Amino acid sequence: MRFPIITLLSLLILLSALALSFHFLFSFGDADHDQYWSLMRQADPKQSSTESPYTAKQHHQQVCKEIWFLQDNQRLKLRIVSADTELVLDHHDDKTEVVELMRDVTCYMQEELYYLLPNGGEVIRQPDGQFVARNQTSKKAFADAVIDINVLKPMQAIRYLKADSAAYYYSKESCIVKDAQILRFIMPGHILVESLKGIHPLMSGVAKSAEFSLQGGDLHFTAHQFKAILHSKKDKTE
Repeated sequence: MRFPIITLLSLLILLSALALSFHFLFSFGDADHDQYWSLMRQADPKQSSTESPYTAKQHHQQVCKEIWFLQDNQRLKLRIVSADTELVLDHHDDKTEVVELMRDVTCYMQEELYYLLPNGGEVIRQPDGQFVARNQTSKKAFADAVIDINVLKPMQAIRYLKADSAAYYYSKESCIVKDAQILRFIMPGHILVESLKGIHPLMSGVAKSAEFSLQGGDLHFTAHQFKAILHSKKDKTE
Protein backbone atom coordinates (compact mmCIF):
# COMPACT_ATOMS: atom_id res chain seq x y z
CA MET A 1 0.00 0.00 0.00
CA ARG A 2 1.34 3.41 -0.94
CA PHE A 3 1.82 6.22 1.56
CA PRO A 4 -1.82 7.45 2.06
CA ILE A 5 -2.60 11.06 1.21
CA ILE A 6 -4.89 11.28 4.27
CA THR A 7 -1.85 10.70 6.48
CA LEU A 8 -0.07 13.59 4.80
CA LEU A 9 -3.04 15.86 5.39
CA SER A 10 -3.22 14.81 9.03
CA LEU A 11 0.48 15.50 9.43
CA LEU A 12 0.12 18.95 7.92
CA ILE A 13 -2.73 19.69 10.32
CA LEU A 14 -0.56 18.48 13.22
CA LEU A 15 2.35 20.72 12.24
CA SER A 16 0.03 23.68 11.81
CA ALA A 17 -1.48 23.10 15.24
CA LEU A 18 1.97 23.00 16.78
CA ALA A 19 2.96 26.21 15.05
CA LEU A 20 -0.18 27.98 16.32
CA SER A 21 -0.05 26.61 19.86
CA PHE A 22 -0.53 29.40 22.43
CA HIS A 23 2.02 27.99 24.83
CA PHE A 24 4.52 26.62 22.36
CA LEU A 25 5.39 28.87 19.40
CA PHE A 26 8.28 28.33 17.01
CA SER A 27 9.54 31.43 15.21
CA PHE A 28 9.52 29.82 11.77
CA GLY A 29 10.90 31.88 8.92
CA ASP A 30 10.67 31.39 5.17
CA ALA A 31 13.48 28.82 5.24
CA ASP A 32 11.59 26.70 7.81
CA HIS A 33 8.39 26.74 5.76
CA ASP A 34 10.33 25.73 2.64
CA GLN A 35 11.96 22.90 4.60
CA TYR A 36 8.66 21.35 5.72
CA TRP A 37 6.87 21.77 2.40
CA SER A 38 9.83 20.21 0.63
CA LEU A 39 9.68 17.26 3.02
CA MET A 40 5.95 16.91 2.40
CA ARG A 41 6.51 16.84 -1.35
CA GLN A 42 9.10 14.08 -0.90
CA ALA A 43 6.51 12.02 0.98
CA ASP A 44 3.81 12.58 -1.68
CA PRO A 45 3.05 9.21 -3.31
CA LYS A 46 2.77 10.99 -6.66
CA GLN A 47 6.46 11.85 -6.38
CA SER A 48 7.68 8.47 -5.16
CA SER A 49 7.18 4.80 -5.91
CA THR A 50 8.24 3.68 -2.43
CA GLU A 51 5.77 1.40 -0.67
CA SER A 52 4.73 1.87 2.97
CA PRO A 53 6.49 2.01 5.43
CA TYR A 54 8.08 5.23 4.26
CA THR A 55 10.88 7.51 5.48
CA ALA A 56 11.80 10.98 4.19
CA LYS A 57 14.81 12.99 5.37
CA GLN A 58 16.27 16.45 5.04
CA HIS A 59 19.62 17.81 6.21
CA HIS A 60 20.28 21.39 7.31
CA GLN A 61 23.18 23.26 8.89
CA GLN A 62 23.37 26.12 11.40
CA VAL A 63 19.77 25.83 12.60
CA CYS A 64 18.33 28.10 15.30
CA LYS A 65 14.90 27.49 16.85
CA GLU A 66 13.28 29.96 19.27
CA ILE A 67 10.31 29.05 21.44
CA TRP A 68 8.10 31.34 23.52
CA PHE A 69 6.22 29.84 26.46
CA LEU A 70 4.35 30.83 29.61
CA GLN A 71 5.61 29.89 33.05
CA ASP A 72 4.04 31.25 36.26
CA ASN A 73 2.39 34.04 34.27
CA GLN A 74 5.72 35.05 32.74
CA ARG A 75 6.43 35.04 29.00
CA LEU A 76 9.80 33.31 28.69
CA LYS A 77 12.01 32.28 25.82
CA LEU A 78 14.00 29.21 24.88
CA ARG A 79 16.59 29.03 22.10
CA ILE A 80 18.07 25.86 20.57
CA VAL A 81 21.06 26.15 18.24
CA SER A 82 22.39 23.19 16.26
CA ALA A 83 25.34 23.03 13.89
CA ASP A 84 23.73 20.22 11.89
CA THR A 85 20.22 18.75 11.83
CA GLU A 86 18.36 15.93 10.12
CA LEU A 87 14.59 16.20 9.88
CA VAL A 88 13.08 12.71 9.61
CA LEU A 89 9.50 11.82 8.64
CA ASP A 90 8.90 8.16 9.47
CA HIS A 91 5.66 6.36 8.57
CA HIS A 92 4.99 2.78 9.69
CA ASP A 93 2.04 0.79 11.04
CA ASP A 94 -0.33 3.62 10.03
CA LYS A 95 1.55 6.01 12.31
CA THR A 96 3.65 9.02 11.33
CA GLU A 97 6.43 10.51 13.46
CA VAL A 98 8.45 13.64 12.76
CA VAL A 99 11.78 13.85 14.60
CA GLU A 100 14.48 16.47 14.31
CA LEU A 101 17.91 14.98 15.07
CA MET A 102 20.41 17.62 16.13
CA ARG A 103 24.20 17.56 16.45
CA ASP A 104 26.50 19.97 18.30
CA VAL A 105 23.63 21.45 20.31
CA THR A 106 23.41 24.43 22.66
CA CYS A 107 20.27 25.53 24.46
CA TYR A 108 19.51 28.77 26.32
CA MET A 109 16.44 28.53 28.54
CA GLN A 110 14.97 31.36 30.63
CA GLU A 111 13.79 30.06 34.00
CA GLU A 112 12.52 33.28 35.56
CA LEU A 113 12.40 37.06 35.16
CA TYR A 114 12.56 39.26 38.26
CA TYR A 115 13.92 42.56 39.58
CA LEU A 116 16.59 43.56 42.09
CA LEU A 117 16.32 46.37 44.62
CA PRO A 118 19.36 48.51 45.56
CA ASN A 119 19.46 46.74 48.95
CA GLY A 120 19.64 43.33 47.27
CA GLY A 121 15.99 42.42 47.75
CA GLU A 122 14.31 40.51 44.95
CA VAL A 123 11.02 41.64 43.43
CA ILE A 124 8.55 39.74 41.23
CA ARG A 125 6.12 41.51 38.91
CA GLN A 126 2.57 40.20 39.28
CA PRO A 127 0.07 39.70 36.41
CA ASP A 128 -1.76 42.85 37.59
CA GLY A 129 1.44 44.88 37.20
CA GLN A 130 2.25 45.18 40.92
CA PHE A 131 5.80 44.58 42.13
CA VAL A 132 5.85 42.15 45.05
CA ALA A 133 8.83 41.07 47.15
CA ARG A 134 9.82 37.46 46.73
CA ASN A 135 8.23 35.33 49.46
CA GLN A 136 6.23 38.37 50.66
CA THR A 137 3.42 37.11 52.89
CA SER A 138 1.33 40.25 52.51
CA LYS A 139 0.98 41.76 49.07
CA LYS A 140 -0.84 44.76 50.56
CA ALA A 141 2.02 45.53 52.94
CA PHE A 142 4.44 45.55 50.05
CA ALA A 143 2.12 47.56 47.80
CA ASP A 144 1.81 50.25 50.49
CA ALA A 145 5.60 50.75 50.48
CA VAL A 146 6.99 53.58 48.38
CA ILE A 147 8.91 51.96 45.52
CA ASP A 148 10.66 53.83 42.76
CA ILE A 149 10.40 51.46 39.81
CA ASN A 150 13.27 53.33 38.19
CA VAL A 151 15.68 51.78 40.70
CA LEU A 152 14.54 48.24 39.96
CA LYS A 153 17.17 46.28 38.05
CA PRO A 154 15.83 43.63 35.62
CA MET A 155 17.34 40.22 36.26
CA GLN A 156 16.92 36.73 34.81
CA ALA A 157 17.79 33.14 35.62
CA ILE A 158 19.05 31.12 32.66
CA ARG A 159 19.62 27.39 32.28
CA TYR A 160 22.25 26.50 29.66
CA LEU A 161 22.69 23.08 28.05
CA LYS A 162 25.40 21.85 25.72
CA ALA A 163 25.55 18.39 24.14
CA ASP A 164 26.83 16.50 21.13
CA SER A 165 23.35 15.33 20.16
CA ALA A 166 19.64 15.85 20.83
CA ALA A 167 16.30 14.79 19.35
CA TYR A 168 13.09 16.82 19.21
CA TYR A 169 9.85 14.80 18.89
CA TYR A 170 7.06 16.89 17.36
CA SER A 171 4.19 14.63 18.41
CA LYS A 172 5.29 14.73 22.07
CA GLU A 173 6.50 18.35 22.02
CA SER A 174 9.63 17.20 23.82
CA CYS A 175 13.40 17.32 23.36
CA ILE A 176 15.81 14.67 24.67
CA VAL A 177 19.48 15.59 25.10
CA LYS A 178 22.19 12.98 25.64
CA ASP A 179 25.30 13.46 27.83
CA ALA A 180 24.45 17.07 28.58
CA GLN A 181 26.55 19.72 30.23
CA ILE A 182 24.18 21.88 32.32
CA LEU A 183 24.90 25.28 33.83
CA ARG A 184 22.72 27.84 35.62
CA PHE A 185 23.31 31.58 35.47
CA ILE A 186 21.92 34.73 37.07
CA MET A 187 22.47 37.86 35.00
CA PRO A 188 21.03 41.33 34.33
CA GLY A 189 18.29 41.99 31.78
CA HIS A 190 15.12 40.31 30.55
CA ILE A 191 16.30 39.68 26.98
CA LEU A 192 17.65 36.19 26.32
CA VAL A 193 21.33 36.55 25.47
CA GLU A 194 23.17 34.79 22.63
CA SER A 195 26.34 34.22 24.62
CA LEU A 196 27.20 33.66 28.29
CA LYS A 197 30.90 34.30 27.86
CA GLY A 198 32.38 36.00 30.91
CA ILE A 199 29.35 35.26 33.13
CA HIS A 200 30.06 33.28 36.30
CA PRO A 201 27.70 30.26 36.68
CA LEU A 202 25.94 29.55 39.97
CA MET A 203 25.86 25.84 39.18
CA SER A 204 27.49 23.49 36.71
CA GLY A 205 27.15 19.78 36.16
CA VAL A 206 26.67 16.90 33.78
CA ALA A 207 23.71 14.59 33.14
CA LYS A 208 23.49 11.27 31.34
CA SER A 209 20.40 12.67 29.64
CA ALA A 210 18.01 15.59 30.00
CA GLU A 211 14.48 16.08 28.73
CA PHE A 212 12.32 19.17 28.49
CA SER A 213 8.75 19.45 27.27
CA LEU A 214 6.02 22.06 27.05
CA GLN A 215 3.20 19.61 26.56
CA GLY A 216 0.31 20.83 28.67
CA GLY A 217 1.52 24.41 28.91
CA ASP A 218 4.29 24.79 31.48
CA LEU A 219 7.92 23.89 30.90
CA HIS A 220 8.87 20.52 32.37
CA PHE A 221 12.59 19.83 32.72
CA THR A 222 14.21 16.63 33.99
CA ALA A 223 17.90 15.71 34.23
CA HIS A 224 18.82 12.04 34.71
CA GLN A 225 21.92 10.87 36.60
CA PHE A 226 22.76 14.52 37.22
CA LYS A 227 25.94 15.46 39.11
CA ALA A 228 26.33 19.16 39.94
CA ILE A 229 28.67 21.60 41.67
CA LEU A 230 27.44 24.83 43.28
CA HIS A 231 29.61 27.91 42.77
CA SER A 232 30.01 31.21 44.57
CA LYS A 233 27.25 33.80 44.11
CA LYS A 234 29.77 36.62 43.83
CA ASP A 235 28.69 37.50 40.28
CA LYS A 236 24.97 37.39 40.99
CA THR A 237 24.46 41.15 41.00
CA GLU A 238 27.34 42.18 38.74
